[in-house]
Amino acid sequence: MKHALELSGMVLAKAYAYYGLALLALSFTFATLVLLGAAAWMVAAHRRGVSAFPWLSPGTRRVGRLAVEVAFGLINPVLYLAVLDPAFPGLRTDSSAWHAALTSGAWLLLAAFWALRVAGASCDLRSRRVRVGVRALLAAALIWLLLFAVKDAWLLAGAVPAGASPAMLALNVLRLCPLYLVPAVLLSDYIRAGWAPAGSARWPPGLFLLPGRPARIALAAAAILAVITVAAAAQRRSDASVRQLVAGHRASIRAVADRYDVDARLIASIIYVTHRDQLAPFRDALERVVISAWGMNLRAAIGIGPPDRVDTAGTDESPLLNRALDVSAGLAQVKPRTAQTASVLATGLTPDELPPPTAHAYKDVEPAGANWKRPGGD
Repeated sequence: MKHALELSGMVLAKAYAYYGLALLALSFTFATLVLLGAAAWMVAAHRRGVSAFPWLSPGTRRVGRLAVEVAFGLINPVLYLAVLDPAFPGLRTDSSAWHAALTSGAWLLLAAFWALRVAGASCDLRSRRVRVGVRALLAAALIWLLLFAVKDAWLLAGAVPAGASPAMLALNVLRLCPLYLVPAVLLSDYIRAGWAPAGSARWPPGLFLLPGRPARIALAAAAILAVITVAAAAQRRSDASVRQLVAGHRASIRAVADRYDVDARLIASIIYVTHRDQLAPFRDALERVVISAWGMNLRAAIGIGPPDRVDTAGTDESPLLNRALDVSAGLAQVKPRTAQTASVLATGLTPDELPPPTAHAYKDVEPAGANWKRPGGD
């Protein structure tokens, strides 16, 4: 059973990670911005009582809109709350109580929103209490979405490296804003329909409530996937598995210990405790995929030329992205920026002394401070 959970955790982590990378690629190429424009056009046409895309069949339009809503209103929020928020400290505010309240409220609203969509058709839709409840839930979901958008915008502004280009910051905002605005636009459409008179064509929204067998199948599949994901994320490696992992790296542990005059047992114990008590196979697999994205130059990967001022800014197109994806990884859970900073310090230089564009080639290394001295030096 433990082996099955470990294996399922790694498979799910890779699936979630590759989905996130695909979404990141779409955001980088501004495809999500085009999707935001299409969603806004569709909502505006709905308000006028016409079809935004008349050349498509009604079934195709319905499936397309539902697919966007599932991606931006279910999958993305679940990935954000269950995977990104725990893994990236940069997404959390300084106030733990405020962050806990915001996250708990998001989980409750997300569950209530999709439960209403699946089971709401069984309610008496002519009841005033039901209508008020639906309006309150939709309004709360929109407010919570805006709170997260404000929080993340505030944290993003605080993470801007010194000397970052305002143009690059604006481009990153344009890339990220559809992730919040697409569900906000669709929610506003439902909120407006929720105020329509009872019995009108706009109440209840045809796409909002999902009655029938397909909805039950979708709910069951989502529930099973959620349970497996939670179980896999919580599953730690067995003691035998961790010991085998450490033993498999015996030679490299001893080589590093001899080179830097460190007790090999200390290194092995750090790896053992980290993988036994802290790191699940789910998280380990996820981090490995994320680190591959961290080391990738997306601009070069999709054939876009380097930015202006290469001689001073370097070829790295997104220091903000590299800082956001800077997560602990590997056997001993070291952040890439920390490892690269250590490699710079080992040369006797500080990151501030690196000539441009080497600093950007090192993916925005951490500043060491003016008082830093090389260990063993004067």
